[in-house]
Formats: sequence, structure tokens, C-alpha cells
Amino acid sequence: MAACTWLMHVGHGVVVKRQLSRLINSTEQLLQAKRFIDRAKEHIFSQRPYPIKHVEDSDKAEFDATFARVANLTDEISKVIPWLVALSQVQVRAHLAQLIYKICVLQEQRQYYRNAATQHMNYLFSLPELRDMHQLLEQSLRSADHVLSGQ
Repeated sequence: MAACTWLMHVGHGVVVKRQLSRLINSTEQLLQAKRFIDRAKEHIFSQRPYPIKHVEDSDKAEFDATFARVANLTDEISKVIPWLVALSQVQVRAHLAQLIYKICVLQEQRQYYRNAATQHMNYLFSLPELRDMHQLLEQSLRSADHVLSGQ
């Protein structure tokens, strides 16, 4: 089960961790964030298998390029999700749960890419959905920067 392994690797950068730790009032906030993320993941995994989408042959090159950009953005936002959850207001958590869902599905899509040489390629996003996810991640990174910089 490789999906959502990003949650296990959060906060390995000492400087970033120190800076983020200053924003958190207590370890209880991070524990609550972890519980929120764990519940979100349980819900996400209960929805497997995810629906398979169709990508036209003519769109596959654009899909691959967009997927690479989305994967890079996902790696960036994944590093700070626990802190975003810990610092967020309750009304923002639905958005974060949706973001966690999309990241988990993207991680599963990565598995399909890794296995593409030996197995049929399944797509868990359509090209328009992937474009939307790209925009969502860029917006989320801007919001994260705003929240984590204390502005």
C-alpha cells in the first residue's frame, strides 16, 4: 500500500520543522491534525477502487507533462499538510480533506506509472481533472505560504 506514504515523510527538514513548530501552540494541535489526516485516509481508502478514467491517445503526452507538474506540486504541499491542518479553522478542513483525497489518488496514479511497463496503464484522472488539480495545488501552495508565514 504505497498510497499516501508522503504523510510518513513529513517534516524531515530540520530548519523547516523548527520554523513550523514555532507556529504551533502545542503538540496537541499536531496530534489532532494527525488524527484528522488518519481519518481522512481511512475514508479515502474505503472508496477503492477509484474510478478509471479515459484519456485519449492524442492527449496522453499533455497528460504526462501535466501529471509531472502536478506530482512536483504534490510533493511540495505534502510536506506541510499536517501543519496546515493544525493551523486551519474548522471550516477550511473540508477543503484540506478534499486535497488529501486528491493527493492519495495521485499517489495511486504514480503506482500505475511505475507499473506501466508491465501492466496496462489505468488513468484515475481525466486530463481536465488533472488540469483542475494543478490549479488547486498552486492555489493551495499560495494559501500555505500565506498561513505558514503568519500573514
